[in-house]
Amino acid sequence: MTINIDAPIHAAGPRVHRTAASTPVEQALALGETVVLWDGDRARLGYAAQSASTAQTAFAIRYSSGFLQLALPSPVCDRLLIPVTPSLPSRPSIEGYRQCIGIDAAQGVTTGISAADRARTARVLADARTVSEDLVRPGHLVVTAVDPGYSGERAVPRLALQLAATGQGGLVFADLVSEQHPAAMADEQEATSFALAQRLPLYAGATSTGVPSDVPRWTRPTVFASTAGSTRPNGGHRTLTPSSRSLQKGRNSHV
Repeated sequence: MTINIDAPIHAAGPRVHRTAASTPVEQALALGETVVLWDGDRARLGYAAQSASTAQTAFAIRYSSGFLQLALPSPVCDRLLIPVTPSLPSRPSIEGYRQCIGIDAAQGVTTGISAADRARTARVLADARTVSEDLVRPGHLVVTAVDPGYSGERAVPRLALQLAATGQGGLVFADLVSEQHPAAMADEQEATSFALAQRLPLYAGATSTGVPSDVPRWTRPTVFASTAGSTRPNGGHRTLTPSSRSLQKGRNSHV
């Protein structure tokens, strides 16, 4: 079998036609969709751990640095004996979570590093029936322990706790790399353009100023607000003009 490593990789999950009355981002994640997150000062890809697929994970690896993390409530980490890595007390986390060691599933994986292996590890960690003996330490999917009392505005801990509360385990996430400057991370405008080109929901969150004002209105993808604030999305589905289709086609040719 021949594998074309240069072939385009697309995010898995149903593509839903969205209107101004679309479901909020938590429900999009619950449906198995990959979401673009603008989290404070970082652009990220995120999806629910319970439904993590090989295609989603390959997509996240392709467009990020390849460093995937899984945000779980800290009591789950304690139950599974996943320790937090040492940190300097003078630099407390303001993100609502602390990094733990990497984990692999004990069964059903090979090296642990492939998209298929990390997707399986995410699903195992999201399963309420999993016990510590079902895991290998250290591994290739880095767990982050979310403070269960977190009430801040960061997208990752908020969404992770909401997914856990609805039986979705937690949030797999990775930082989006800039396509214009591959040695840097994507900024908010690039996150918007990426969401448009890949037809993914964009979650701006409470820490964001929203979609950049200099982005033409017809290029704006669906932007969701968290149900923690409002159940109405910040923006709705917009029909692309011929010029915007040309722009989208050009962007897609580079991904």
